[in-house]
Amino acid sequence: RPANSIPGVEHVCVGDIANLWSPWYKAPTQTCSFSFWYHMFGSTIGDLNVTIITGSGRIAAWTKSGNQGDTWHQATIPMLTSYGTFRPIFTASRSDIVAGDLSC
Repeated sequence: RPANSIPGVEHVCVGDIANLWSPWYKAPTQTCSFSFWYHMFGSTIGDLNVTIITGSGRIAAWTKSGNQGDTWHQATIPMLTSYGTFRPIFTASRSDIVAGDLSC
């Protein structure tokens, strides 16, 4: 694991795809939300997806594609009590040519 890694957060980069696995979270007792900031700038930016892993499967919760401008944006995803224990996974992809920046 790189020296600047966050404890409890798993990340894997394979080719043109990077995954960031958050820790598991307890089931919410009421509907709440999961918020994060992202930056997708450049002509060859691919996709940023958030998948929620629950005890009963995977939920495609959010996606954004392509150049979103040279600014940070905030996204919010509702977390339902029916999810039970859950784990968000961020998956970022890029095209064959590197000419951009994708961060979350």
